Amino acid sequence: MGDNIVKDWANTWIRTFKEVGAFTPMRDDGGWSKISKHVKCEDGFEFSLQAGPSMYSHPQAIADHYDSVELGFPNEPEPLLKEFAEDPDNLSDTVYGWVPVTRVNEVIEKHGGICEKEFVVNKLKDDSDKRSIKHHRDELCQGR
Repeated sequence: MGDNIVKDWANTWIRTFKEVGAFTPMRDDGGWSKISKHVKCEDGFEFSLQAGPSMYSHPQAIADHYDSVELGFPNEPEPLLKEFAEDPDNLSDTVYGWVPVTRVNEVIEKHGGICEKEFVVNKLKDDSDKRSIKHHRDELCQGR
C-alpha cells in the first residue's frame, strides 16, 4: 500500500468518526453505531462506510476492529466492489455488504488514498462540535 503511514484506513475511519448510542429497553442489540461522514479519496471518489450492530459487517457489534464492513452509495461505480453489490445493476445507488477491510483499503489506495485534508478538517470539526455541545450542556447544568 505504498508509503502511507496509515495502513488500515477503513478501521481508522470507523474508529475516528463512529458515533455510538447506548442500549435502550426498546432495543436488545447492545446499542447502535453510525458514521455520518463519507469517505472521500484524493481523486474525488466518495462512499459511505458503516460497521456495527444491524450493519452488513463483521462483527455485527460495536468494536474497535472490523474484518468486513458495509459500504454504500459510491459517487461512481467501482469494479473492485461489484461482487459485493446488493444491486449489481445500479452500482452508485446500492449497498455493498460484508466487504473485506482489505478490499476497502485497496479501493481507497486505488483512488489515491483518503483525502487527508478532508479527514483532518472533519476530525477538527467533530472535536469542536463536541466541545461546543459539552459547553452548552455544562451551562444548562449549572443554571446559567
